[in-house]
Amino acid sequence: MMLLYYVASVVFLLTSINGQVRSPCPDLFDYVSQTPGQWNGNITLRSDVELDGIWVRLIFDNVAKNVSTEGSFGEIISRGEFEYLLKNKNFILTAGETVKVPISLKYDGDKAPNLIGFRLNGRTVCPEHDWSYISSERSDVDADELFLGDLNSKSFLSSHTKPKSVANCGLISKELSNNDTKDLHPWNVGILLKRVLNKKRICSGTLISLTHVLTAAHCVTLKNSKIHLHPDALEIHLGEYVTKDLQKARALSVIVHPGYNAQNLNNDIAVIKLQQNVLMTDNVRPICLWDDMSQVQAFKHDGTVSGLTFSSNGHYTDRFTNAQLKEVPLDACSDAEPELVTFLSRHSICMVYIKGNDLCLGESGSGVSYLKQGSVSVWQLRGLVIVGVGLQNKQLCNESTFIVIADLTKYAKWIYAVIN
Repeated sequence: MMLLYYVASVVFLLTSINGQVRSPCPDLFDYVSQTPGQWNGNITLRSDVELDGIWVRLIFDNVAKNVSTEGSFGEIISRGEFEYLLKNKNFILTAGETVKVPISLKYDGDKAPNLIGFRLNGRTVCPEHDWSYISSERSDVDADELFLGDLNSKSFLSSHTKPKSVANCGLISKELSNNDTKDLHPWNVGILLKRVLNKKRICSGTLISLTHVLTAAHCVTLKNSKIHLHPDALEIHLGEYVTKDLQKARALSVIVHPGYNAQNLNNDIAVIKLQQNVLMTDNVRPICLWDDMSQVQAFKHDGTVSGLTFSSNGHYTDRFTNAQLKEVPLDACSDAEPELVTFLSRHSICMVYIKGNDLCLGESGSGVSYLKQGSVSVWQLRGLVIVGVGLQNKQLCNESTFIVIADLTKYAKWIYAVIN
């Protein structure tokens, strides 16, 4: 996953006064030697819990020609000009164990790329205080990206308090409303897992900008783990209910909520960033994000979930439709379905289907939207399905079918931070 490098300090140099290269985390990484065009160092791996498999993402402040490790500890793969991935899926790092891994970096030119941090199995461990920083000497940093003091930052507050909105989000075109697909929502996406010989649909998602899809974290992570899938393993289908308008997109990165708990599915949300903008059409467009977190009453009618249906025998059909949902108290939900108690929290909503449906829908990651009335009525995203019908091994969607929804009003700041 490409990390966003924020400025922790305008004048934070990677070199010390005597000119020696400075480690961003002396307890976990040290430079051993340096010659023209190459340096050698040691990475220290340790964890409070046992790790079954090692994935270390190395981040540098300049272009690295080649990064390697001595011996046969693991494989190193380039993940762009500034990142390399060291992986060994068969290595077990026991809790409290310390393992040193020697690495060697080769480069062209006079300026050596310096290690500015690394992540161990999806968690930033270096710098040790979870800071992300860049060298003040980097030539690819514009002045607009730096905080230059109160008197030179007149737009600072407005850039934080006014989230960027997507033009024409949450609208269903008149043409679409007048044909057979009038009940379908153009922000629905299908998420497919690419395997060696085939592709398999695993979840739904919701397009929330021209380059971002919101879905459930458990859809894009390893089972019972916070380790996310590699972006290359995913394929995104947009406008899939109209074959002629189908768009296939590739993922650039996967951003899982930092508080995601794979055991009880708390904070079960993730954002998939696409490699390029989707083409906005009548059948492909983003939904609006919830713009007033306190005004649920401004929305008329009940929530709507839309997407691909599945039959009573547990197989997907080729039909797309929607269904109406209504919110029920969490205690009523837990009384009716005790097995859902684990997944209920102050960040979740329990909902039931308003009426029975011949076909069921609402797979993991599906969005729950509401139509906000106004001079121009728009659809806004309120939640996403965490524990749906299929995950409960049920194939009936009726008034007694309870599902768990992530309440996106509780995650608005995080979502806006990721997409903006």
